[in-house]
Amino acid sequence: MARNRLYRRIRFIIIVKLLLCRYRCSCPPGTSGPRCESNVDECASSPCGRGGTCLDLVGGYRCQCAPGFTGRHCEADINECLSQPCSGSGAVGCVQLDAGAGHRCVCMDGWTGSRCETRMPRCPCLNGGWCPEPSSSTSCACPQVLSTSKVLSTSKA
Repeated sequence: MARNRLYRRIRFIIIVKLLLCRYRCSCPPGTSGPRCESNVDECASSPCGRGGTCLDLVGGYRCQCAPGFTGRHCEADINECLSQPCSGSGAVGCVQLDAGAGHRCVCMDGWTGSRCETRMPRCPCLNGGWCPEPSSSTSCACPQVLSTSKVLSTSKA
């Protein structure tokens, strides 16, 4: 019985050694090593542009793009005006800014806010007066009045 156990143990060791020495793994994409135990870092080449963050996956990667960009490598600028972000009552248009800088809403006179949603108080000043602070309707600045005196002279020649 002891001899039988020894025989099995030696046979097991020989089989394991043969298997370890004779196999060669064919690794799937994104892995490497004798037993495909290592993940290849596809983000090492910095494939994501324009401030995008690379997320390494097994066999690939995914770019998480900065606001204003899209695409596999964050290469495309998103036109924010297409989603009609200027939805306030005072909006007259949307201007797409340089790449990644977003957009700007164009407001009618008397309107403000990022989407032209806030009506500014009207300036109640009359006779050429103006409101020194556009958001305040409590004080008026008046134009300076110049007075001139005319001196009438009568001369006889």
